[in-house]
Amino acid sequence: MKRSSIMKNFPKVMGSDMLAEKNVYIGSVYQHLQVISQDEEKWLEYEAREKAIRDYNQGMLEAEQRGEVRRKAEGKKKLSVSIS
Repeated sequence: MKRSSIMKNFPKVMGSDMLAEKNVYIGSVYQHLQVISQDEEKWLEYEAREKAIRDYNQGMLEAEQRGEVRRKAEGKKKLSVSIS
């Protein structure tokens, strides 16, 4: 996502600027995004961290799915052996 669209859409996502004022955590995130969006190096670091998180989560999901397929295959194999 582009920096300008994150900062432009952030108040819409939050519902209103007042929410950022009422919630310390949201206000902190908003301020952090403002700083990051103006510093090219920090923005690239942010994007790299976010990509690493997405890649890790995708890898974990795929490993879980492979495990489920293997368990099903092993279960079918055991079932066919016990029936024979």
